Amino acid sequence: MPKKGNSGSAMKCATCGSAKCPGCEPMKEEPKKPMNKKKVVDSESEQEEEKEEKKVEGPKPKKARSAYIFFCNEKRPDLDEEFKGKEAMKKLGAMWKACSEAEKQPYADLAEKDKERYERQTKEFEETGEFHDEDGNVVTEDKPKKKRSMSAKKETMGAKRKAGGKKKC
Repeated sequence: MPKKGNSGSAMKCATCGSAKCPGCEPMKEEPKKPMNKKKVVDSESEQEEEKEEKKVEGPKPKKARSAYIFFCNEKRPDLDEEFKGKEAMKKLGAMWKACSEAEKQPYADLAEKDKERYERQTKEFEETGEFHDEDGNVVTEDKPKKKRSMSAKKETMGAKRKAGGKKKC
């Protein structure tokens, strides 16, 4: 004889809503909510609106860079001879922190110009679906990113392990 409540529904108290309630009214059976979390769209017009929202009409403008990023871009080539990777970034952070406001000002000016560029390009993109770069050329496509195949990734990891690199668990 099957137990009551095992057929995909949960037993809850009609008064307080708890699963086990000895003092309240008899338990009523409530169906469980479906696990499917997809958005249910009622009409075709809502489906069309949803497609239009997702549609991207080309590459978006790149975000504005901060003063720190301009600083790092200028100083990093000098540090690459002495420091690599994390050490270089730590050194750049320490150098930035040690800079006075007067030393940071040229980078802040560059960041302000870049912010204006980003706002101009974003406004243009929202109005027309495209934007112009600093040279006045219309930006139409992002540069395609190189993707490595899984076999290439595995070969790289295998070579690192053989060379004595750290294993990732």
